[in-house]
Amino acid sequence: EYDLLVAAIERGEVEIIVVTEMTRLYRRIEELLELIKMADRTKLRGIFTTDGIGYDLSTPEGIHAAIGAVNNAMLESARLSKRQKRKKNARAEQGRYLGGYRAYGYEGALKDKAGTVLNRGRINVALVDREVEIYRDCVRRIIAGERAMTIMRDLNQRGVPSPDGKQWAAGNFKRLFMKKRYVVFEAEDHPTDCACLQNPPTGGTLVHCGAEHRAVWPGLISREEYELMMSRFRETAQNWNHGLVHGRTYMLSGLVFCACGSVMYG
Repeated sequence: EYDLLVAAIERGEVEIIVVTEMTRLYRRIEELLELIKMADRTKLRGIFTTDGIGYDLSTPEGIHAAIGAVNNAMLESARLSKRQKRKKNARAEQGRYLGGYRAYGYEGALKDKAGTVLNRGRINVALVDREVEIYRDCVRRIIAGERAMTIMRDLNQRGVPSPDGKQWAAGNFKRLFMKKRYVVFEAEDHPTDCACLQNPPTGGTLVHCGAEHRAVWPGLISREEYELMMSRFRETAQNWNHGLVHGRTYMLSGLVFCACGSVMYG
């Protein structure tokens, strides 16, 4: 609710902002500069942290200290982001699970009453046989020419839940089957020293930053099946207007103008 705070400052209702630490308020210098400008024209006098550090925005020294604190926060944020990206890249090169929602056909997190995860290392890696069977059956039906909407309605009528335990919707159904994580990885044109090649030869495909890696989890369909399925999706894809019939259109609509300056229409 930062916008509410700014509005209160502009109304002259705020003299001091109290935060646990400066990074909880700002991590970008341009945002702090806007606050410093507000301090010139409002009752705002400074920023204080709960550990007793104060930044008096009515003095050059206080402004200098506040800018220094945000600069330090920016540096630490950039370092943290770099570390996280480096860690994710390393995990991707090993084909390891990078986090996110439960993938259909694979185990989700199982927790005890205290919230402790009981199946660490199996999340989105170990197979759920019943869901694997349903997934492969749907792939076969799509390749055979059935529309995604027909299959989705059939699953809902049979009471087969989606990954989040609810009914299937058109968007999440198609997105699931377009994911490459289910495709058995093929090592053609792939670096031979990549750690992911030590994973099982039937491992799925992990896509990270545009690169593909052999995953630790098992793949469910071949590359050929995936390409056939994508081809079927393209064949049966609806136009953006979902088949709505519009009036006659003209190629120069909105581009041709009358001498008076008005747009001309067909």
